Amino acid sequence: MAELLILAFDTSNKDPERDVFAYKKGHVISVQPDGHKWGKEECLPKFYIVKLPKVAVEDVQKYLEPKIDILSAEEERQTIAIRKYKLDVANLPTLAKTALEKDGVLSISRVADLEEKMISG
Repeated sequence: MAELLILAFDTSNKDPERDVFAYKKGHVISVQPDGHKWGKEECLPKFYIVKLPKVAVEDVQKYLEPKIDILSAEEERQTIAIRKYKLDVANLPTLAKTALEKDGVLSISRVADLEEKMISG
């Protein structure tokens, strides 16, 4: 039902204020339905694919959200980072991490399992 395209490396900007808007390893770049035909560049070494066969696209769209400054007044809230969440690749279980780094593809069957692997930041 859903597949996530996830960045496999850090991008950066020399300006620290702009670097928070640079994509980092683990950021979700795209959310597509099952069976999406990914481009020939949308694989290792640049990207991982996380397949979620039992998860609806709508249930994972939130991983595309930017990080918003919630301490300011609602009408003044600003984006403070390009993404609110990222896949914590470094802390995946060994088998999952090995599969992801070898094949570039990881299958996860439940949203709860994905939630455990996502970190805010």
